Amino acid sequence: MNWLYIANRALLVLAFLGGFSFITIYQITARWWMTDVGRNMMAFVVSETVLLSSAVMVWLFGDFAGRQAFGLVAFAMFTVASWWRTVTLARSVLKRRKADRLEPQATRSQSPPPM
Repeated sequence: MNWLYIANRALLVLAFLGGFSFITIYQITARWWMTDVGRNMMAFVVSETVLLSSAVMVWLFGDFAGRQAFGLVAFAMFTVASWWRTVTLARSVLKRRKADRLEPQATRSQSPPPM
């Protein structure tokens, strides 16, 4: 067996397991549903993991009925989550800029620099 094939499959499985582990740990340890960023983070990793699972299933079980439909749904989920992430970032940046404009100059100079 080709070492590139083995490395590819190993990375695929590790990426899938990483996403699945993140979903499990984040679900147990955080109240992710309470914030826009938390909801997006969960949606993004779930969609990423579903997308990776389609490749894992094909590798383990071969071609299966409904594979193309499953792949289409997985890519659609990932696309929506990716754009949602972009919109969430834009809102956050705009909100911060608005707050910076409204904050008095004296208070701004006393606050610590952003990380």
